Amino acid sequence: MKSKSFNVVIVGGSGFWSESNHIPNLLALKKEISMLNVLAIRDPKNPYATSPVERPQLHKLLKTYKPKWLCPGEAKVDNLDDLSTLHEDYHIDLMILACNPVLHFEYALWALERNISIVCDKPLVVLANAASDMSAAADIIPRYNRLLEAYKKARAQTSYLSFSLLLRRRSLPAFSLIRERLKLVGDQYGAGVNHLNILSHNGIYKYPAEFRGRGAHDFSSGVGALSHTSYHYIDLFNWYLSAARGSIDFIVPRLTNITRAEDYLSSRGYESLRMLNKHPVADDVLLAPHVLACEIDFSFSFGFFRKDGRKIGDGNFINNHTSFSPRTREYHKGTTEPANYSDGGRTSHLYIDIHQSGTQNLQLIKNDIAFQPPEIQLRSRSHPMIKELEDAQVLFFEDAYNQTDHTLLDSLRVVIKSIIEKKAIRRGLVVDIREDLSNVTLFAKFYQLIAENYANKMIPDVQHAISLEGLYK
Repeated sequence: MKSKSFNVVIVGGSGFWSESNHIPNLLALKKEISMLNVLAIRDPKNPYATSPVERPQLHKLLKTYKPKWLCPGEAKVDNLDDLSTLHEDYHIDLMILACNPVLHFEYALWALERNISIVCDKPLVVLANAASDMSAAADIIPRYNRLLEAYKKARAQTSYLSFSLLLRRRSLPAFSLIRERLKLVGDQYGAGVNHLNILSHNGIYKYPAEFRGRGAHDFSSGVGALSHTSYHYIDLFNWYLSAARGSIDFIVPRLTNITRAEDYLSSRGYESLRMLNKHPVADDVLLAPHVLACEIDFSFSFGFFRKDGRKIGDGNFINNHTSFSPRTREYHKGTTEPANYSDGGRTSHLYIDIHQSGTQNLQLIKNDIAFQPPEIQLRSRSHPMIKELEDAQVLFFEDAYNQTDHTLLDSLRVVIKSIIEKKAIRRGLVVDIREDLSNVTLFAKFYQLIAENYANKMIPDVQHAISLEGLYK
C-alpha cells in the first residue's frame, strides 16, 4: 500500500530537541505542504504516554498526524525490521535523526541503502564508549567514510537525495560576519589566522543519580560533553580557519585538560549548588565504569604549522560544563537532563577571540541563561589601512538566535521541497555530509586523545607543581 503522502519518520521524536525544533517546524510546514505526513516516531519512550504539559508540541503533532509509535527497545537500535516493513508498506521519504548520536550511524546507513533522505542532528557519527575505548574512538572516521560512500551510491540512483546536517551557527549574522571579515582580509592581503581561541561554558551541573538518565545527550553511552553542543564550536573552528588559512598546512591538537564524571562526582562538584538550594541528594549511586569515564570539562590546544615544520600560530578549544549555573531545580526521578528546563541552570557563555596576522582582531561574547533571549556582542579592531573595515567597532545582536535569514524551519522546507520537486539542493543552502569531513576529523581526533588519556591512566605532571599551601593568606 504505497502512500501518495510525503512521509517523515522521526527517530527520537519523544525527546526535548524534537519538541523544541523538529516538531514545531513540521507543524508549521503542514500549512504550506498539504501532502506532508509524519508517518511514525521511533523512540523508547511512547510519545502518546508523554505529558502534554511537558510536550505540548508533540501532542499537537500526535493529534494532527496520528503517527505510529515504533519502540526500538531500551535506547538501542536493535533490528530495524519494523522500519523496513513500514517503508515497504508506505514508503518513507525523509528520516529525521534526533536520537542519541551513538545510534546515528546505523539509522543513517539503513536509510541511505533505501534511498531515503536524512536530516541529522549533531554530531554526525560517534561510537559508544569513545571516551574510554581507543578502538571505538578510532572507528569514528571509518564509519563516516562508510556513510559517505553509501551517500554517493544513493545519489547516483537518486540525484535529489539529501543528507543534511544541522549546524545552525553558520546562519546567524553574529557568527557569519566573523567569517566574512576573515575571508575579506585573507583574500585581499594574504593574512591567515594565527591565533584562534574558543571558550564555551555551559553551566550544567548534575546530581549523582542524574547520570543514570537516558536521552539524546546523556552519559549512558560512554560519551559526554564533547558529543553535546561542542560540535557547533568545532564547526566554527574549522569554518573560520578555512576562511583565512594563510600558510597553515597542518594543525597539531593536544589534550591539555580533562575532568571526567568520576572526578566530578568524587570531588562532589555539585555540593555548592546543593547547599544553596537545600536539595536532598542521594550520593550512593552506582554508575558503570564507562559512564564514570565520560568527559565533562576538557580543553585542547593547537599548534599551527607550515609544511617545513615551522610553527606560525596556535589555538585553544575549551569546553566546561561546570561553569556558573543558576540551577534551582531539584532532582526528579526520570528527568534525563535537568538543563532542558528553565530552572535547570543551563547557560551559554561563549567567548571567541581571533587574530589574523596583525591585520585584525575579532571577539565574540555571549553570556546568557538558556530559555531567555540571547544577546551577542561582536567587537572588532582592524589595521587603519584596511579601508573596507572600521578601525574599531562594537556590534550588538539582540535575540541573536532569531535574527537570521535562514532558520531551521527554512532548512527543513528546502530539504522537503527539493525531494518533492526531485531537484538537488544547491550547495550552501544547507550543510550536507560531504562538507562535514573537517569537523568529523577534528572530532574523531579529540576522542582519540581523550580515550588515549584514559587508557594510559595519565595523571597531571607534578614535576613543576606549585603548592598553594601558605601562598594565599
